[in-house]
Amino acid sequence: MEKRNSIRYHQEASLVCSIFNSGNQHEGNMKNFSKDGMYFEQNVFFKPGTAIAVRIEECPFEMINPDILDELNTVALADVRWYQDFGEYNKPRFGYGVRYLTHF
Repeated sequence: MEKRNSIRYHQEASLVCSIFNSGNQHEGNMKNFSKDGMYFEQNVFFKPGTAIAVRIEECPFEMINPDILDELNTVALADVRWYQDFGEYNKPRFGYGVRYLTHF
């Protein structure tokens, strides 16, 4: 049984993320989100507990139900809660669950 405080919405969007206060940005792809966090995939490793800055780059906003659009944070500081390594030969290599720390 999942321990979730909010509903998860399945929506893909391209994003960029970086370790907080680092200039190195990495492209990724969001797969779902909630008011508390999101799941995304990309090729750079972040260990759990890492604070990262996340920014949605491209998203079909017109296809998202207006009732849930307020729950999508297009820019946020987030905490890496967990990751999944899909293996060295897979692209993207990692999947991440993050929790929002702040919303902008």
